[in-house]
This record gives sequence, structure tokens and C-alpha cells, in this order.
Amino acid sequence: MNIKEKQRQSIFSKTFPFKTLENPLVLVSSFKKKPPTIMIIDDDVSSKNLYQLLLEKRGFRVLSAEDGLSAIEMLRKLPCPPDLLLVDCSMPKMDGEAFLLKLQEKLPQVFVTSKVVGFTSYDLRSADFKKIKELAFDCREKPFGVNEFLQLVSDYVEMPSDGTNGNLTPVRICS
Repeated sequence: MNIKEKQRQSIFSKTFPFKTLENPLVLVSSFKKKPPTIMIIDDDVSSKNLYQLLLEKRGFRVLSAEDGLSAIEMLRKLPCPPDLLLVDCSMPKMDGEAFLLKLQEKLPQVFVTSKVVGFTSYDLRSADFKKIKELAFDCREKPFGVNEFLQLVSDYVEMPSDGTNGNLTPVRICS
């Protein structure tokens, strides 16, 4: 038996019944991308409420905690970590540094699936700022205005769209 005969013998095909949809685009376009989820961890109630309002008005899903200890408990209960965590570095009970260390120890998967960004009033040259920047994905100096805050968010997550453009985007799946 030569090579061509062997190749012919190993080729086969199987037809499976397939019911087609009259309009397959109806099925595809009915899926909507979930808006990104952002967790704000800040003990300053005014700032936290302002950030939450700004983000929700732009279509984000927002979770909030008043300190690192509450945030750890919330994160443990979530089926899927937020896309972005914004962590104030000076908080009672558990500050930003302690939170980040505990997060690495108890919930390391959050660092795999989420962007974790510290924000602080520490000077950029201070040891505290540098320590947070080492532990988190990034650290930013505050205070910042509305535009700077929204820029910080858009640096790490895509702004939600109204869903009318019909584009399909990858969906993050959590295990």
C-alpha cells in the first residue's frame, strides 16, 4: 500500500443533524456584557459616596467597604472578585498596607483577576507610598478631582457602553 492509499483510507466524514436558527444574530445580540465591578474601600464616607455616585452614573457596578477588614469579609463572600479595587491607604481597623498583605495571604486570587490600586494622601516620595505601590498594582496620590478620578478608573477598566453598538467582548469567567 502506498502513501496516497493510506491517506485515502484515513479520511472519513460524519454529518450531524443541525437545526439552524432563522436569525442567529438575535441570539448573539441578546447577550449583554456585564458592567465592570469596582470596589471602593475608604473610611471617608463623603469621598466614598461621591466616587460611588460618579461610577454608578457611568454604568459601573459598585461595592464599598469602610475599612480593610470589612472589605476582606465582603470579598470572601463574592462569587467573582471585582474588576478593580480602589483602596484608601489610611483607614481605621485595617489600613491599606495591612489590607493588601491580608489580601495576598487569604485571597491571592484577587490579585490574579483584579487590578488593585491604592490611593493615598502620603507624599509620593514617602516610604508608606512606596510600600503601597509595591504591594498593589499601582498607587495614586490624592486628593483628586472628578476628572482625575475617572481617569484613574479608565486607566484600569473599560468604561461601560450602553450596549447599542452590538460589539461582543470577552467575558471574564470566575471559578
